[in-house]
Amino acid sequence: MNQFEGDKDMDFGLFLRNKREEKGISARELSKRVGKSSNYISGLESGRTKLPSPTVAKKIFEELSIEDIPNVMVQFGIIEKKDRIKALLELNEESEKKEIADSIINSMEKMDIDMLTAFHGMVKRHKDIVMNVYLLEEKNKRSLTSIKDYLDYLVNKE
Repeated sequence: MNQFEGDKDMDFGLFLRNKREEKGISARELSKRVGKSSNYISGLESGRTKLPSPTVAKKIFEELSIEDIPNVMVQFGIIEKKDRIKALLELNEESEKKEIADSIINSMEKMDIDMLTAFHGMVKRHKDIVMNVYLLEEKNKRSLTSIKDYLDYLVNKE
């Protein structure tokens, strides 16, 4: 019998406990990091709590630096094999969002208060425009090109 056969809840619990202990993270610390109670994490590890949702499992796996998250989710029955590709795409999108957010935060930390105030004002005033341009891009690439050309013209206009 391989490590993923049998009672998936128990197998998942053993897997989770082993990975958490390998990382030297307490159940309490992991629970704080993923926004769940320590009783929840203990319940997962003991098999008393049903398998987590894909979203919670993803958070747990990321905190434990587990690779190939979609396949691990399939192995433990958290998602079905047919949903693996969808989960992979969603995870990649989340990673991209995190990278972008980290980049923005890093840039903001380097700004003085005047620059930060100006940046905040710009985002606040123009977020609707950015969202509408994004929606146009999704529906009609030609419209977006025209808008980008016009914005380039305005920026470069003396």
